[in-house]
Amino acid sequence: MRATGLSTAAGAVVLLGLATSGAWAQAAGGSATAAPPPNPPAGWSYLPELAQYGGGDIFHIVSGAPGAGPAPQMQVVTTRNVGILTRDARAPLTAATTLKWRWNVRTLPSKLPETAAENHDYLSIAVKFDNGQDLTYMWSASLPVEAGFRCPLPDWAKRETHVVIRSGQESLGQWLGEERAVLADYQKHIGGPPPGRITEVWLIANSIIQQGEGEASFADISLGEGAEGRRLRVF
Repeated sequence: MRATGLSTAAGAVVLLGLATSGAWAQAAGGSATAAPPPNPPAGWSYLPELAQYGGGDIFHIVSGAPGAGPAPQMQVVTTRNVGILTRDARAPLTAATTLKWRWNVRTLPSKLPETAAENHDYLSIAVKFDNGQDLTYMWSASLPVEAGFRCPLPDWAKRETHVVIRSGQESLGQWLGEERAVLADYQKHIGGPPPGRITEVWLIANSIIQQGEGEASFADISLGEGAEGRRLRVF
């Protein structure tokens, strides 16, 4: 999610985020004290191309208090930063392939439509395919449910597509179960020859553009067809 090529307004906001994260001097071509590398949860990795924006060590596995949802949970709190957590998850892409998960989104990092680069802070879960495309399921501040759009950040526009599956303040703070037919979503929102396989699952949290905060937890992530016994458990 680089600032290169953004509109003047959006670029200024992103650069403000870089400055406050301690990575501004490095991004501007100078020198800066390197932020410590993020320490990802076991079995996961942080997307390395976002390292220029600072440590981004924002995802952590928590057990969950009794009566407070599933255990374990992947908890994220993003405050004026960005992180994409990735995990290898190889599964054939067929008409029956679904992505299932539970999430509890407590705070949305944007109050404005995320289709504009200067508002593009969000929380989501994504699948990456063997053709380099990724499809990310997001909770929007105000966009209509089932809206789909290409990422407005130029360096991501050719490879990332967003699908809104929740919107607004209703149901924030509740555990919700989701299931998406991945191939059908790919055909509707990306189009063209379909990929053969899913290769990774991503968890995305971005608040660096508007310098706000977002908070969510994810659990029970799986890929595959049919009943749980035939599915790949991702987390």
